[in-house]
Parts: sequence; structure tokens; C-alpha cells
Amino acid sequence: MSLNGIYTIRNFEKWPSWQCVYEWEEDFSSQLGVRLIHVNEVRYKFLSIYRRLYRVTNMLPIKGKQKISADNLMLAFLMDPYLVINFSGKNILPVIIDFWVHQLDDFERLFKKFEIVFVTSLQIKEILKERMKGAVRIEYIPLPISRRWKRPLNDNKSIDILQIGRKNTLLHEYALRLTNEFPGIEYVYQENINGQLHYSSTKRGVIGNFHRREDYMRLLHDSKISLVSSPGIDSGKETGDINPITPRFTESMINYCYLIGRYSDNLDFTYWKIHDYCPNVNSYEEFKYHVLRYLNLPFDEVDEYDKFLENFYADKIAQDVLGFLQRG
Repeated sequence: MSLNGIYTIRNFEKWPSWQCVYEWEEDFSSQLGVRLIHVNEVRYKFLSIYRRLYRVTNMLPIKGKQKISADNLMLAFLMDPYLVINFSGKNILPVIIDFWVHQLDDFERLFKKFEIVFVTSLQIKEILKERMKGAVRIEYIPLPISRRWKRPLNDNKSIDILQIGRKNTLLHEYALRLTNEFPGIEYVYQENINGQLHYSSTKRGVIGNFHRREDYMRLLHDSKISLVSSPGIDSGKETGDINPITPRFTESMINYCYLIGRYSDNLDFTYWKIHDYCPNVNSYEEFKYHVLRYLNLPFDEVDEYDKFLENFYADKIAQDVLGFLQRG
């Protein structure tokens, strides 16, 4: 199998969630020596109509009997499996970022022509391998983090607790309760204000939107504790109990934040031994204990974090993908 390029939609898709994906594309491109290819916006958006029709009618409007060729593949990161419809007729190597239980029944119809599909959840890999019985080769890679964000430890962090991105309701409740009990502790979190997402501080009020990737990472770089969670825990998202390790974990670790979390003890989290780096709290008292301990403890896990992150850097994962392809 050979990789000839990487498709990107950066020329028209500007939603902040895609910014980290564009970093992965750049790192893969540089590491593997293949080009980035801008997707045609008109064609992509036209096929989006077909994708929406499929979700409503359960009928694939794009037909084709050809098998996806193993040569001259173009890698494409897909936010969900249905986005493969937007690449109909293209010889792609799909990397599916988010994959939930309710999407499993459509996998065979959408991907039966593919030689190999990459998923970013060990849970999903095992489920698909059992379902597909070898008809499609399923491989796992973790969600990457770009090495470009590796910087020295910030010894003068000013934010005590940060919950970046989508809030876990239980961790949010615990953090607000803690700041009521200890008003000197600052907690920063995202909230919707008049239809726009902003970050608010329990001490300073609204502090900005941090949509730019540099601003987002600077917020983490300035935070002592990062609250992290898996997407399906505490009814946070309808995943059917699929709980991958999200980029929030590695984004927090590369900025040397202490972690406190809520996550499933599933295959992904046990395989990567996340509990060694992030206590999985089950009560307010447990949360309070870890916060107060970390706020009074200089960060001393640089070496441990660095060793862990070597498994997740995009340049390393690019080589892993190449290895999978070379093995045929």
C-alpha cells in the first residue's frame, strides 16, 4: 500500500474544532513527505447534501462497484464516519476521529470497499473487528498531538483550575462548589453567552473566546490544573458508552497541567494507564482533596508526561500509519 497525499478542507472549513486536525495534517505531510491537497469546496458541499439524505433515508445515493485501490491512497481525517460520503469516488485512506455506537450499523455499507480503515478508539476497533470478521482491515491510532506545542514548563501559572472546551457537568459542579468554599481559587470554564462561546472566570468574569489555536493553548499553558473527561461519561454526549481518549488529555499534558478527571475504565484508558496521570474522581471530597494538593505542589511530573506523550506525537503516529501500510 502506498500513500500519495493528504486531503484537507482547511481552504473552506474554519470551525475551531478542525484546527488541531490541520496541525496533524501538516505534521503527517512533513513526516511522510507527501503533499496536502485542498478539497474542492463546491464538490464537497454538494456531496454533503447526499450525506444528509443518507442520514434521513438510510439509502446510499452514491453508488460504485469498484474496490478502493491499495495504491496511491490519499489520507483523510473524518470527524465522523458519514463524512466518507463527501469523498465518494476518491481513493482515500480514512482516519475516523469520532465513532459512536449508533453509527456502527452503517459501517459495513459505508466502508465495505476499503482495504484498511483507521479508528481512534480501541473500543471501536475491537467491536468492528468482531463485526467485520476480517472483511475490512481495522487499525487503531490514538488521537495525535502536534510536537509544535512542546514548550518548557511555565513556573508562573496564574489560573488555578481550567475546564477547556465541552464541560463535564459533574466536574463543573464540583469546581463551582469548591470556589464557593475557597473564593481565592480561580476556576475558568467555557459558557454560551448570547449564542457565542466564551470563557468565564469565577474571579474576573468573561475573559475571552480563545478560538484561535494559539490562544487556546496559551490558556492551558497558564493553568495549573486541567479538568478532563471522556465524552460519554456522566451523560455528556450520546456515544453509547464509547469513551476514547480525547485531545484534551494530551493538550493538557503537553502544557504540564495537573489532571483531574471523570472517565470510563474502558480498554482505551486502561491500555494507556491514564489513572497513573489523572485521578478519576467520584465525589466532591475526592475532587477537593486533589485540587488542594495540586495547588500546593510544584509540578514535578515533566519526565513522566514527556515519556507518555512520545506515544501521541503526530510525527510518531504518522510513522505508525506508514508501518501499517507497509505491512500490507
